[in-house]
Amino acid sequence: MTRDDKNFLAEKQKLRTAIFFYHPPYAYCDEAGNLVGVLPDIIKRISDDLGTEIEIVETRSFEETLDLMVNGEIDFVADSVCDFSWA
Repeated sequence: MTRDDKNFLAEKQKLRTAIFFYHPPYAYCDEAGNLVGVLPDIIKRISDDLGTEIEIVETRSFEETLDLMVNGEIDFVADSVCDFSWA
């Protein structure tokens, strides 16, 4: 990472991301109500690699996620809807 990257993370102290696509195996709740799946695992790995806490904000729609991003309430979006039919 560059010095600017390190300074940004040190200043920020915690990043926030949003997940709205709930479908196994990507992101879903287990029997205990914990968010599990590929996306939470990837976010955990990124958090560990950066040495920075990443809070997952659960949303229910793309519009809600976009509003959080536009309003500066999250730092990045962890997932998105894709249309693979174009391939």
